[in-house]
Amino acid sequence: MACAFVICYSSQQASIFVKLTRKTGSLTAYFKDVWNMLEFTVLFGFYFSLYMRLSLYASLFPDPVIFEEGYYDFGVIGALYKMSFNLDSICVIALFFKLFKYAQLHPSTSMLFSVLVRSGGDIGFFLVLLFVLLAAFSFCAMQFFGTFIEEY
Repeated sequence: MACAFVICYSSQQASIFVKLTRKTGSLTAYFKDVWNMLEFTVLFGFYFSLYMRLSLYASLFPDPVIFEEGYYDFGVIGALYKMSFNLDSICVIALFFKLFKYAQLHPSTSMLFSVLVRSGGDIGFFLVLLFVLLAAFSFCAMQFFGTFIEEY
């Protein structure tokens, strides 16, 4: 059921892409809108995760392989399994940010959205500076204390 919904939604996004391309004559017109990029990220993540799951199911072996004499590495199957869930989590995070799109519809949440849009550059600068300082202090701590502290 969810796959049918996503296929229907993909066709809607493809029609929007075609309409914008015909209207502007440029492929980049679709990707200039942040919400379209978010939709593209969600759909790409979903389809890539679906591809990973299908390749996982294709790489599973029948039961007699368990009783063979030799060793067989199932690490590839585990990596595909893990990657599919990681891609699903990226889709969920992108869908969470999609909630901000619908925050514009109600007047009280529209003000919150406009405040977040105006402060987005400053918040981004703050986060970049925070991560740089956090990395610098982490490197300093590693140089001062080494990989382990005996007293600890």
